[in-house]
Amino acid sequence: MPTLWRSSANRVQSVTVEVCWRPAQGETSGDFHDIVDLFDGRVAVILGDAPSSGAVAAELGEQLRFELRRALRSRDHGPDLLRPLDDLMASRGMDKIATVVIAVLDPDRRHAEVTNAGHLPILVTSGSQAHFLEERVDPPLGVVTPRRSITYELVDESALFMFTDGLVERRGASLTDGLATAREVARGMTGAAASAAELARRATDRLGQPTDDATAMSVRLRSPEPFARISGGQLTPARRSEPVPGSGQWGGPGLGTSGNGGSAAAPTAPAGAALRVYLDPTDLISMRAQRVVEDMVSQLSARILIDVDFIDIAVSPDLADSDGVLAAPTVVRLLPRPPVKVVGGLRSASELARALQLPFSEEIS
Repeated sequence: MPTLWRSSANRVQSVTVEVCWRPAQGETSGDFHDIVDLFDGRVAVILGDAPSSGAVAAELGEQLRFELRRALRSRDHGPDLLRPLDDLMASRGMDKIATVVIAVLDPDRRHAEVTNAGHLPILVTSGSQAHFLEERVDPPLGVVTPRRSITYELVDESALFMFTDGLVERRGASLTDGLATAREVARGMTGAAASAAELARRATDRLGQPTDDATAMSVRLRSPEPFARISGGQLTPARRSEPVPGSGQWGGPGLGTSGNGGSAAAPTAPAGAALRVYLDPTDLISMRAQRVVEDMVSQLSARILIDVDFIDIAVSPDLADSDGVLAAPTVVRLLPRPPVKVVGGLRSASELARALQLPFSEEIS
């Protein structure tokens, strides 16, 4: 039985990436993804697809991901970047193929350098338009051949969407039609509205649920964050108002469990906040996320009032759908408006508070 869709969101440098995935079997997937900080202002975003599905495919996908991360960190990003992955696939003597697409992003110059080994093209949205990059698609991994990267210029507010064939390919239907559907439903998903989870929801509404491993990624470039002042020997970021990926319009609160919260920082702190937290009680990541939310509410208790409603996503699917929630754990900040949504595993109270744009002082973490 396939599992529920799951999501995670990450910010590296000035790049925001959301990933939404659904294994075809159990908890493991042959799809693999990674975000690599190249420590020179650029960030590499990777999406690949190992053959088949299940544990064997997941193991190979992890090997390919590891080799590519090591190659990105140790060599120039030229024609030989994928050679270790080609050698790995060739050494296995497989008649099946693996694919990967890499976008090396330069937020300052707003450039994307794309290398594609047999993968589906990258979808770009800007304003109300959506189009696929006219990139060169080289042979899949395992075919040892010189490969070429193509650099594209990205306009402000544009977003990139990368996905595996499991999202858009269905038995008895053409892949071309599936790609056209993805392009159609992605229109208007730019800037803060660019969301992998939303793309997956819209695509599956039209095409039905996938029967193969499926992954979608959304990528957007944010302006480098300004720094307002130096406090305690550390740079303090200026106040931000930009929501995390997937923010949209949600309904009002109507919340249950409540607690008090606050911080010693940010004179612009809201008077109160309302959160709706979607969890899967059978999932350890969800249980950790609940503890992080409770910890954040406790640490903010001196500053603002926070109303929290913890919701079992399996019991309230209609409510989750109305909030645009596709997977657990997801935290929706209903108030103050505009709404903000944070998806995926949560590591700390401070990280969650920043993502929700709630005041948080490092001294209380």
